[in-house]
Amino acid sequence: MRKSLSFLVAFAALLVVPIAQAGPGLLVGVNDDSPKWKADPVLAAAAADLGIGAYRLTMGWDGSQASLSGADRATLDRVTRNIHGQRVMLSVFGRPDSAPHSDAARTAYCAYVGAILSSYPTIRTVGIWNEVNKASFWRPQYDGSTSVAPTEYVKLLAACSSLRSAFPNVVLVSSLSPRGNDNPNAASNVSHSPVRFIAGMGTAVRGLALQSRIFDHFGQNVYGTSSSERPFRTHPNNTDIAEGDYAKLMAALTSAFGGTAQPVPGTQGVTVWYLETGFQTTIPSDKRSLYSGAENDAHPLAAAAPGPDPGRSDGASAGWDQATQLADAIRLASCQPAVGAIFNFHLADESNLAGWQSGVLWADGTPKPSYAAVKAAIAQVNGGTVDCAAINSLVMTSSHVSFSGKGKARTTRSRKPH
Repeated sequence: MRKSLSFLVAFAALLVVPIAQAGPGLLVGVNDDSPKWKADPVLAAAAADLGIGAYRLTMGWDGSQASLSGADRATLDRVTRNIHGQRVMLSVFGRPDSAPHSDAARTAYCAYVGAILSSYPTIRTVGIWNEVNKASFWRPQYDGSTSVAPTEYVKLLAACSSLRSAFPNVVLVSSLSPRGNDNPNAASNVSHSPVRFIAGMGTAVRGLALQSRIFDHFGQNVYGTSSSERPFRTHPNNTDIAEGDYAKLMAALTSAFGGTAQPVPGTQGVTVWYLETGFQTTIPSDKRSLYSGAENDAHPLAAAAPGPDPGRSDGASAGWDQATQLADAIRLASCQPAVGAIFNFHLADESNLAGWQSGVLWADGTPKPSYAAVKAAIAQVNGGTVDCAAINSLVMTSSHVSFSGKGKARTTRSRKPH
């Protein structure tokens, strides 16, 4: 079992054209469930030292509950005791077949969220479900060949928007996976690509004639197809959305929500939040006893000090490692104008190699060689000193460059609703 389900995140603010410097304002955070279970002074100290500004945690919903159980309160009591000084974001979701599809179920779900907000005034940021464009989190995606999930999700977002009357400072965040197959008859992973799901959401907003915003920030996971893929990489000929596909994402959001009551991110205080990204590392021999199982990434990276590109047979250097990848991802997000946050999946690694080793701490809580580079990048973001002209030059030179191996598309992770 991993020492702690943690996460490193950061940042958002300005890109597309060369800009001399990024401005402050990007949120730095980590996906981290460990505060739900116990105080961990090692991880807490690392989060403070790195400059982390937010924790994203998961909260399970049983499909019908409208109030907090005793176990829920005990969990949230621990969260509020164990997180100090950082913003708390709760992503509330249940099993895929418990996704709310009736007025009664939506009312219960939103009442449950309201019970959290009422009892815990330090929690005001809520993720409405998780990766709703995938059947592994939300079912059904289709009714026969007809897409239904985007409309059903919009109905849930609209129902929960009523929470603003009781909690004017609540922040509601949506959540999409970076890829999907758009195939209702797929043998597995029936899903929508984010581009098509966003289009379906826009159609639903217009068809339902909604008169108020349904989300305050648009949550998008932005993993590449492998840890070796550069964060600048674009995917112009498909419907994937990774971090380098900012222009494609903004075009989809503008087309879907332009002219509706839902502000397009980048306007009226609404932004894009990169809820998850991550770059897995190889495990050195002196840390191998901390881990078990088989690696799930065909191209994990050295934590620091570039080594041979795992996607090439001639042993040529990749020219990057986790330190480079994650620091570049942080700086890139800070230079994309409509982006308001970026979250790394994990602060400390999962010890099961079937999970994710994308933290900047090993599973025992000690720093990886990438730690210092990531800390420096976060400091630049928090200080508003990222050189976006330099980032833009990297975008221009590497956005179409990929590793030569095929890698493994990221479709699932080990994290489950509790």
